[in-house]
Amino acid sequence: MRKRRRYTEEEKDFLMKNVPGKSSAETVALFNARFDKPITERKLLKVKHYYGLKSGIPNRYQKGHVPKYKGMTGCYKQKPTSKSTNRYFKKGHEAYNRMAIGSVTKRYGHLFVKVAEPNKWRYLHHAVWEKVNGPIPKGHVIIFVDGNKHNSSIDNLMLVTKAQHLMLNKHKLRGESRESIKTGLLAAKVVCKAWSRRIRLKQGDDGK
Repeated sequence: MRKRRRYTEEEKDFLMKNVPGKSSAETVALFNARFDKPITERKLLKVKHYYGLKSGIPNRYQKGHVPKYKGMTGCYKQKPTSKSTNRYFKKGHEAYNRMAIGSVTKRYGHLFVKVAEPNKWRYLHHAVWEKVNGPIPKGHVIIFVDGNKHNSSIDNLMLVTKAQHLMLNKHKLRGESRESIKTGLLAAKVVCKAWSRRIRLKQGDDGK
């Protein structure tokens, strides 16, 4: 552990007299020219804070201050010229990796299709199902028959309610064919009805 520097009385008196009215850089230059043990601006800030010393010089920009880079543009902060502006993006410029409407990409384990500009995307299996059957009814979801989220063919998609989907997953009633899922849905409907009946009975008992 480094020991904290102890300043002599002479050094303290010097700082007391030279900090007010001078910048940190000026004070450091004077101090290092006078004493053998030099300090940095960072150390001076700590000393000023410890002894409560203030230079009295305002640190904020004054009214009417002109920024150093006013009138300059670009990452190199240069004045606009015909040579420099040729490297800027023009209005309406299209990114090299822009994808056209109808493009398909993979995100979060699902396939997405671009349906409109700018950058409006939808689940591919939703778009495929709605193209054939219309909008997805409220309270329903589209599931993959074979469990493959990348197989968005219409034969591999099935519409189920959210409650049925919950029961299929919770009780592991899903298979890898349409027939097995239909069987699982029948079982899920039975479970849903039993669950709903249990809730109604509980609510009736609470009402008493």
